[in-house]
Formats: sequence, structure tokens, C-alpha cells
Amino acid sequence: MPARASERGRAEWIAVVEAVIALASSCQSLEGLVARVAEQSASVREVPENAVVLSTIHSAKGLEWETVFLIGMEQGVLPHINNDDLEEERRVAYVGVTRAKRLLGMTLANLRFGQGSSPSQFLYEMAGTERHRYIWTDAEESGADERLPLLSDRERQRLIEGSLPEQRAGPPREGPSRNRRVAPPDKQQAQMERNGAAGAPLRHGLAWSADEDDRLRAAFQAGHAIAAMAAAHERKTGAITSRLVRLGLITEDVVVQSD
Repeated sequence: MPARASERGRAEWIAVVEAVIALASSCQSLEGLVARVAEQSASVREVPENAVVLSTIHSAKGLEWETVFLIGMEQGVLPHINNDDLEEERRVAYVGVTRAKRLLGMTLANLRFGQGSSPSQFLYEMAGTERHRYIWTDAEESGADERLPLLSDRERQRLIEGSLPEQRAGPPREGPSRNRRVAPPDKQQAQMERNGAAGAPLRHGLAWSADEDDRLRAAFQAGHAIAAMAAAHERKTGAITSRLVRLGLITEDVVVQSD
């Protein structure tokens, strides 16, 4: 290690060395270690069915997956603190983003190597000023699993059958008709009572009214967080996200960012 290496630089190197030690300790010989490394490298391009691929961006060049998560979208990680060539780092980020066919999630850690981290500047560049292009989430929000950009069970089955359609291009679809069928007040009340007994948000499963859509649209345009909109509408965060897609305020390829 250089004598003047920063605390973060030392922590990064220690993490790498510890990972190598852990891998080497699982092998009986040097030949076994070489074979293990080769096996892991090959697994990126010859992926077993229903596997999760863990890869560097450089190793993923030329490959694509339905859903991709870019982990560590932090200032100092991407762009890396030791690379002064910002354009090169931006190209690396571009390669990572374009590995996703349909769904893309980007995350960052609150703490890395014991130090606070901040979002990568590339996140802001990609998000731009139009909020419908992304959803920004917070580390303290509940229901994180409902915000992950994952294929639904139906989409996965259609993908296996080879019938999953290509991502549609063009402008967001129009909002739903206001001539929707709303349940009578007595049935709505009964549903809300069942939700309360089950510990679910009171309006979970109820049809959206025109007034609710207007309030949701106004809250979104005002920049309210997903969790805040869910609490105000007494619905799950997943329902809020789905409704924003239906209203054409965001696309189906939701980009999830977390700090």
C-alpha cells in the first residue's frame, strides 16, 4: 500500500485481499484455485437456468439480461475516486446501464468502509429534470421489496415460453378512463374493515376514483416520496407505483435508486 493511501483506499484493498483469501481457502491447491476462478468467469457467459449472475461491468460487456441491478452507484465508486478521467467512468456507467433489456435498478449504500457516501453524479445526469423517468427511494422506507424492478410471475412464465413481447416504444400510454366502476359505499366499507383487520392499508384493493387520481398526480408533480403518497392514499407503495405507471407519469421500466 502507498504510504499516503487514504483510509478508504486501504479499506478497499483490504476488502479485495480478504475476498481472495476466502476464495483461496475454499480450494485444496493452486490448480484448484485457478480452476475455480475460470469456472466463475465462464459462468457469466454460460449461466445456469434461473441463476443470479454477479459480474463486474467490464466482464458484462456484450451481454444482456432482462433485469439488471447496478450496485454501488456512489460518488467515489462510480465514478471511481482513483480515476481522474470522468468520461471514461461515464462510459463504464453507460455499459452497465445498457446491459438491461427491460428493467434496471441502481442502488447505493449509506455507508461504505465506515464512511458516509453520496449518490453518484451519474444518477442525477441520467434522471434529468423530468421526474417520470425515475423513482427515488429512501433507506428508511418500508416495503422495499414492492419497489424492486423485477419481472412479475406472469412475465417470467411468458419469458420461459418465449412469448414475452419486446418493450414498447413511444410516449407513455394515456391515463385510465374516468368511467371506471367503483364499488358501492357499503362494499368499500366492508373491504376497508377487512383490510384493517389484516393490518393492510385501508384502501388496499379498492378501485381508484377520479379524485384520488387527481390528488396522486398533484403529489407526484410536487415531488412527494412514494411512501408519503402511499400513506396519504392509504395504499401500498406497490399500488402507488403501479398507478403512476397507469397514469403515464412514469414508465414500466422503473429505475429504483436507494440510499
